[in-house]
Amino acid sequence: MSSDGRSNEPRRVAKAVVQIGSLARSVLAAARRRLRRTFLLVVALTLAYTQCLSSPPWDSPDPIPAPTSLARSVTVDPGVWAMPRGDAGSTGVTMAQPPLDAPVAWVRDLPQSPIVFIADHDSVYLAIGETSELLALATATGKERWTVETPGRPDHAPALAGDALYVQVRGRGLMTLDARTGRERWVDRSGALTTTPTVAAGMLWGGQRGQVVVLDAETGAKLAQVGIDGQFVKQPIAIGPDRVVVAKPDTLLFLDRTTGERTFEARFPDLQFIVAEGDIVVALSDRQIVGFDSLAGLPWWDGTRDWWFRLRVYVGLPGVPSPPNRWVQQVHCEALAPVLHHDLVILACEEGNVRAFALSTGEQLWTQQLERLVAGPVLTASGLLLATEQGLALLDPGTGEEFGRRELSEWPIHDMIVTSDAIYLLTIRHQLVALRGAD
Repeated sequence: MSSDGRSNEPRRVAKAVVQIGSLARSVLAAARRRLRRTFLLVVALTLAYTQCLSSPPWDSPDPIPAPTSLARSVTVDPGVWAMPRGDAGSTGVTMAQPPLDAPVAWVRDLPQSPIVFIADHDSVYLAIGETSELLALATATGKERWTVETPGRPDHAPALAGDALYVQVRGRGLMTLDARTGRERWVDRSGALTTTPTVAAGMLWGGQRGQVVVLDAETGAKLAQVGIDGQFVKQPIAIGPDRVVVAKPDTLLFLDRTTGERTFEARFPDLQFIVAEGDIVVALSDRQIVGFDSLAGLPWWDGTRDWWFRLRVYVGLPGVPSPPNRWVQQVHCEALAPVLHHDLVILACEEGNVRAFALSTGEQLWTQQLERLVAGPVLTASGLLLATEQGLALLDPGTGEEFGRRELSEWPIHDMIVTSDAIYLLTIRHQLVALRGAD
């Protein structure tokens, strides 16, 4: 009791509360310091660990063995459409001048729709999955030149390199045929390719589940294989002057064309298309179209990516930085395969909207609205060719202005390819139509 008769108990309680609060703050502060030191130590150890695992700069990977011949490459010629998007970079560009007003030279009824189709001066080549057939039709008449019944279903579109035709057949492997006769040359049974192969300078690049394989395009001998973290290759591999560009389901991967070494990687959810030309690579998802420098290197933090993500979840670390790129544009439509040519990238949507962007900056240059589109655009020497539900339209690639149109309502288009001799249209009725001028 105090001298005035009041109890000292409340004062002692208040003092005890203050002391307990002070002690708790001291303990929390010490815990924060320990957590901060632990975090910094983990980061330091992670950096040291990843750097120790990385090859030193003077330790260059061995080059991929040279193929037996450099003669084999996906054919780049106005009279040839050698892959689903025309060339090894999937650019959708040809120097052909298609005869937009040419008459219908022939119509061929097909048993089923082919898995895309390609053509050269002499033949149109079709891989028909439902009937397990490879078929070559004469470009001048549409008559059958040869048919090969395959032991399994052709899984992807064929690719043409010189006089060799490459196609993946389920249960058989990668078959290589003589394009003139259909005779088998060699078969690779080492694993199923997940896309159409790409051939450049005597090397065949293909994706298998968990790896990229490099084969000798002449003999089929395996030259190299590159692991890709158990994922599969989603689109045909695009090949530029220095880099091989691989589309995994949610990642864009660059490989050195000489050694196969990983030089760049960017997380890219829902990756749909990749296009490569010169020093730029354009990647497209259902949300973004992004321009990358093809010679970009891995950022300093790349080796810590997984740890960074874990630490972000547990201790609130800021998000992993975006990989370096040239530009980004948003996509709000069902996009078709883009066209890439010199200073332009052209993006068309199924809904009919067509936009052009400056390749160096991503700045939008023009936009045009057409009716619904049914196939990816093709940039020809005559202009930008688009297939609509009603027919064909030709736009000026510099301005987007429409200056040519061909109504083809009697031939509802499903897909098209272009050569200097003809425009070949696949219809929704399983017909192949050749718009071809006089020879």
